[in-house]
Amino acid sequence: MDPAKIFHDLIHNKKVALVGPGRTTTDNYKKVEDADTVVRCGLTIPVLPQYKKFYGYRTDIVYNSLDNCEIAGGLIQELIPIWKKESIKLVCNTYPTDEYFYP
Repeated sequence: MDPAKIFHDLIHNKKVALVGPGRTTTDNYKKVEDADTVVRCGLTIPVLPQYKKFYGYRTDIVYNSLDNCEIAGGLIQELIPIWKKESIKLVCNTYPTDEYFYP
C-alpha cells in the first residue's frame, strides 16, 4: 500500500472538501457530502450528530500533526480506534511527531 498513490487517487482531479476545526452556523452538509474526497484537519472527527448539518459526516483523509496532544488534534491512542471505525483511508501529517517538539 503506497500512501503517495492513495493520496494522489483521492485528490487528483477530484472535488475536495477541506473541513477545519473552526465553528460555523452555515449548513454545509450537502457541500461536504457531495465532494469526492473529504479531508478533516485536527480534532474534527468523530462529528457529533448535532453538528452533522454544519460539517457533514464522511471523512476520507485526516490531516493531523500527530503531536499526541489535545490542541494538536488529539491523543493518538484515542484517535486510532476512531479512524478505524470511520474507515479513514489516509492519515497525513507534516512532520514526525518529535521533530519540532520542545518541552
